[in-house]
Amino acid sequence: MNLQKTVRRILREESGVPLNVRRRIYILEKLFNIILSNSTPCDYENEEYFIEGILYDLETYLITFELEGMTEEEILSFVKEYFYSEMRTYYINSQEDC
Repeated sequence: MNLQKTVRRILREESGVPLNVRRRIYILEKLFNIILSNSTPCDYENEEYFIEGILYDLETYLITFELEGMTEEEILSFVKEYFYSEMRTYYINSQEDC
């Protein structure tokens, strides 16, 4: 299942996602994809540090964009919970290139 299908499923099935996050999911998805594609898992000691690095980079971008009506905590929590499998899969698949 690709990321876009996953996001749509989440938005349909999950009522716990704050409305302000759901309204801006396309922005979060674009930022997430940019950060993930520019990340090099070989630079990190393990998967946990890689995911922390992705979240740190996302937080840096969020300061720049200042998404109105959303707190950094809401966004980072959402990304960590719902994009975790994408980050993990990317990390595992990229290990072959190290």
